[in-house]
Amino acid sequence: MDLIFLHGPPAVGKRTIAHRLAELLPARVLENHDSIDVARTVLDFGAPGFWDLVGELRMSLLRAAARSEAAFVVTTACYVHPDDLPIVEEWEAILTNEGGRLVPVFLHCATDLLFERVGGADRQARGKLTSLDGLQSHLDRNDYCAVPRPDVISVDTGQHEPGSAAELIRAQIMDRRPAASESAPVTL
Repeated sequence: MDLIFLHGPPAVGKRTIAHRLAELLPARVLENHDSIDVARTVLDFGAPGFWDLVGELRMSLLRAAARSEAAFVVTTACYVHPDDLPIVEEWEAILTNEGGRLVPVFLHCATDLLFERVGGADRQARGKLTSLDGLQSHLDRNDYCAVPRPDVISVDTGQHEPGSAAELIRAQIMDRRPAASESAPVTL
């Protein structure tokens, strides 16, 4: 299985592109907020133990996906360096043990575009960050960068609408199958 890891700052378009990409491949989608939503059924957001539960849910889902017959699973998250690197390394270990691979895809765009997108109705409906001040605070305190790997696919979502971005990602993934972990970073 290929775990396609779409990562980038809030409001960059991870969820939208994940679903477009899933249609093209086809793939299953494991959104970052799926495990958060499940954890919120038993704990308040941010309560003691909340993030531990979210992490356990994500690992269980990843293990189940890696053992499934799915060829592709797309997952999304706001990767923050260096805090989240151990999590990504653990994902990769799980995938390697099951004969799969991690395909990191960094989504980025100009900050002013993030500010235009953050208040969208879809983000409000999903309980995501929607305020300009909240976004600025997240951007100020977190390093939303590409996972530090030589094979990261990089897509500017300000230059490509979601369908086009998904097709570019799909093409790169297919070009790299089945063995392509030593290629240079690709910027689209």
